[in-house]
Amino acid sequence: MNSGLAITSAATATATAGDAFSFTVTASGTPYPRWRAPAPCVRRHVHGQQQRDSDPGRDPAASAKGPYLVTLTAKNSTGTTSQAFTLTVDNVPSFTSAATLTETAGTAFTFTVATAGYPTPTLTSGTLPAG
Repeated sequence: MNSGLAITSAATATATAGDAFSFTVTASGTPYPRWRAPAPCVRRHVHGQQQRDSDPGRDPAASAKGPYLVTLTAKNSTGTTSQAFTLTVDNVPSFTSAATLTETAGTAFTFTVATAGYPTPTLTSGTLPAG
C-alpha cells in the first residue's frame, strides 16, 4: 500500500558555532521514503553531513556563521516532496578591540570598541565618567 509522502521535521534550526549540534530530519510515507539534503555548502562551511533519521550531526565549525539555506527532498514510489530548511549558525559575541589603552589626562581621545559575533552584538555601557 502506498500512502502520503511528507517531510515532518522542523523547517528551521539554530546552532552555535563550536558547540555540539544535531538535527533529525524525519519523513513519513509508505513505502518509507529516502531523503537527501544537497548540502555541500553546509558540509563545507558548517561541517554538517547528510544523516539518516536519529543520527547525530557534527558540530558547526568555529568559523561558521549565518544562515544556510538547504532544500530537503524525500522520495518514494508515490512521488517526491521538498521542504525549504534554514540552519542558522550563531557565533558567541566577543570583543576584538584592545583590552586596555593609555591616554593623557586633560586631552581629548577616542577609542573604538569593536566586536564580532552573529547575529551582530549590541553594546551598552554602564556608568561612564563625566566629561
